[in-house]
Amino acid sequence: MLGALLLLLAWPARIASAQTGIRVSEVFFACAGGDTTVQFIELENTGPDTVFVSSLRLEYRLADLTQRFNIGLASTFLGQPWPRGGHLLVGSPGVQTELGSRADIATTAIALSRLEGRITLFNQVGATGRAIRHQVFYGQDQPVAAPPDGRSLSDLTGPFGAVAPSPQKRDGTRLSSPGCLLLDTIEDFRISEFMLRCPSGRNTSQFIELQAPTTLVMTDRLRIRARATDD
Repeated sequence: MLGALLLLLAWPARIASAQTGIRVSEVFFACAGGDTTVQFIELENTGPDTVFVSSLRLEYRLADLTQRFNIGLASTFLGQPWPRGGHLLVGSPGVQTELGSRADIATTAIALSRLEGRITLFNQVGATGRAIRHQVFYGQDQPVAAPPDGRSLSDLTGPFGAVAPSPQKRDGTRLSSPGCLLLDTIEDFRISEFMLRCPSGRNTSQFIELQAPTTLVMTDRLRIRARATDD
């Protein structure tokens, strides 16, 4: 009986320790037209399989540390599995209005600044303790610049930076809205300069310069193709 009781008491701590891989995977602040009623924070479990626990919380503060929200994340899914690679979309009610599907956790508390702030994902430990799982600081004098309207902050293709939004819900559904989410197209990049020969006639120092109208992330889908009729 005592052994069963000790096992029961240890279970929440064991689950919380298994949540070390839960992290912020994407943050969206405003539609391409500047509409800030559409905002979301996508979470991903990059660690071992776990479950939703009542101690998991998401906090957002402005750069001056003013708290905008501190919300629990397990009320709807308490005790349900959160497998490795699974997502959770936390968003404003505007996500359903503009993107056509309700966020997994939809709340009017979501109020992100487009300029600067800090997001903290953590497990509450006791009355005042925290086990921090992930933090994202963005804005002026921060490790990451705020993205332009229509773009997300994400590190899915490298260090945190502005990327084409790709919000994913817990059931695997990906949301989209061309009028709100600014997706990468071939028109995002252009050839701004190229050189074929030096004044001396040497052609061993050739280059092609690319330019983008906003901050983008280079991916392996981008290609340059050149055809020549002679050397």
